[in-house]
Amino acid sequence: QEDLDVDISQDFQKSSTEIEKLYLAFTDSQTIQKFLQSVPGSDSGAFSGDSGTVLVNYSRALRLFKSLDEMRIVGVIYNNIGNIHLKEGRYEEALECYKEAIKAAEDEIQQ
Repeated sequence: QEDLDVDISQDFQKSSTEIEKLYLAFTDSQTIQKFLQSVPGSDSGAFSGDSGTVLVNYSRALRLFKSLDEMRIVGVIYNNIGNIHLKEGRYEEALECYKEAIKAAEDEIQQ
């Protein structure tokens, strides 16, 4: 019996933007789940603990939500990344993240 498993990862880049976004959404669904579980009051460890790991997870979530044009969530992510940088004394990086959070909020308001 022939294997029907199809690998679309190389072919999706040639398709429409909507299909590409859908593909990324499905491949990054764990990122969405981790992000949504990180809302205050949840017990997810994906966005707590080691700051390096947290920044990687936020970076993945940021890429996904930017591709989906979810600017409200993008702003929250930038703010949270800024808080991590601030806490660790990286003030310039924190400031840049806060500026991006404000920009995302402005973009959200204009939509």
